[in-house]
Amino acid sequence: MRAYRDTIEKIHTISNEMWHYSQHDDWEKVAESEQERQLLLSQLANIEVQEFDPVSEKLLQKIIAINEEIETLSRQKMEICQQEYNEVKNKKNAISAYSSF
Repeated sequence: MRAYRDTIEKIHTISNEMWHYSQHDDWEKVAESEQERQLLLSQLANIEVQEFDPVSEKLLQKIIAINEEIETLSRQKMEICQQEYNEVKNKKNAISAYSSF
């Protein structure tokens, strides 16, 4: 059971780091950390556990909440990027239209 808790604690630490990176718009570090976190999650799936201890269960709930916050920030950032892309595209189309005269 100790290996299970240790792994969950590592996942929790990485999740907190990812949240911090997302708050500072460092999405490359979020992606790098996600790879590390996925590796630990796959290891977690291979650890046999008879029962959950309350601490592990609480950490799992925190990990889920952190992940939801990161996903929300990610969606917001994607919307901003999409708006900026559309603005650039519209300006490019306008420039093309005017330059053809």
